[in-house]
Amino acid sequence: MSMPIYRRPNRQHGAATLLIALVLMMAITVLTLSVARTGMTQGTVDINQQWHDQLFLTAESAIEGVIPRIPGLPESEWKPVPNTEEEVWQQNENNSRIETGLRITRTSLPRRFLTVQASTRRSDGSGPDVQMTRQFRRLSILSPLAEQAPPLIIQGCPTTYFPDSEIYPLNADNDGAEDAIWLTAGACRNLDIDTHQGVTRLKTLPDEIWNTLFTLDREAYTGLATRERNLPAGQRRYWIATPADLDNQGRWSRSIGSASQHRLLYFPPGIGCPGFAAGVRIYGVVFIDAPCRNPLVQASLDIYGTLVVNGNLNIGPGNLRLANIQLEDNRQTALWFPTLRYVRVPGTWRDF
Repeated sequence: MSMPIYRRPNRQHGAATLLIALVLMMAITVLTLSVARTGMTQGTVDINQQWHDQLFLTAESAIEGVIPRIPGLPESEWKPVPNTEEEVWQQNENNSRIETGLRITRTSLPRRFLTVQASTRRSDGSGPDVQMTRQFRRLSILSPLAEQAPPLIIQGCPTTYFPDSEIYPLNADNDGAEDAIWLTAGACRNLDIDTHQGVTRLKTLPDEIWNTLFTLDREAYTGLATRERNLPAGQRRYWIATPADLDNQGRWSRSIGSASQHRLLYFPPGIGCPGFAAGVRIYGVVFIDAPCRNPLVQASLDIYGTLVVNGNLNIGPGNLRLANIQLEDNRQTALWFPTLRYVRVPGTWRDF
């Protein structure tokens, strides 16, 4: 009869098992902490991304919201930037969650470009912040070239001698007098007119005279002027002459505009070149879209701004006085029509 064999427990095997269990527990603990930390980090990233998106949208909304307000901003709120030719307007807004700063920079004349900057951050100062910059072009009825035009532009030549007429360009009667006349069809003989030391310049235009000087074509301008036709005369900015606007002698007899409110008066080809009644005074641009074969002025005509004739010019026996707008009001350094719209400068993100 065999007897059972008794064996002592293997204590070494039990210690190894315990060690393995401890290692596994430590690994699980480390993994759990790592997962928790990753989750917390991802949560922080998600929150920051949400804030970034909200700040980005707030900055974009601030820029879009301020653009329509720009024409009505008081001039007193624009401050010169030291040692530059720029002016800046600034505003800060702070609600319970987001602080927004707006800064608009405009260049010196012709003041056609605006840089709008918006910066947003959380009101408590924590987390990310966003800065956004957009550049715009202020588009008025005049092209940048026309904003700096001299008092007289002729697509031809003067056809008569006119000793009683005068042209006052910028800085007239001193050594710094600027352009007084642009001749866009070539040189003219016997150009005898008192330009008060201003320069008569041959000007080559890249396109026909209307397209070079204006940002709207003739049809679009006609529609613009037609929409304003029923406004009171003092509120009409854009004029297009019709036969009903002329007197029984075919002359224009209305004075329009002021030193601070410029007007554009357009005589289409169908009207031809009208005469002007005595004492008419116009502030702004007069565009005659036809040659002036008959005398333009029998008595007197004052234009503060620019006279454009699409052809030869017969001034006539009267006294034509053309003066840059600055000579009437020293605060005004160029013709400035109301902004029609804002055009984003190519290269901003919206162009892609």
